[in-house]
Amino acid sequence: MVPKSKKFFDGSLCPGTSYGRSFKTLTWDKPSYTVSYGNREVHVHPSGTRRLSVYEALLLQGFPKTFHLEGNLSDQITQVSEAVPPPLATAIAEQIESDLNSSAKAKESDHFTALMTDAG
Repeated sequence: MVPKSKKFFDGSLCPGTSYGRSFKTLTWDKPSYTVSYGNREVHVHPSGTRRLSVYEALLLQGFPKTFHLEGNLSDQITQVSEAVPPPLATAIAEQIESDLNSSAKAKESDHFTALMTDAG
């Protein structure tokens, strides 16, 4: 797993630098780039000496530390980079649930109001 690119050894991968899509060096004190490892994209550890591990990418996406990936390394990279980050998925699901509950309560209220109007 020794990096092949000379950039990992010549000091050019400083924190916060980016060479197109290919090399995006992260920093310790700023948000990460979106984890998207398709098309030869590489996220570089802030040290500049190695790429992020699949596990580190998994954590950046917001998966729990105990989450288990299946398959070979390529499969795992695909799973992480194509996933909807769990915190985002949770927020969307909670909003949909809230909207559905609000809609159901509004319908119940409308139905109750109609029944009371008809009864009166």
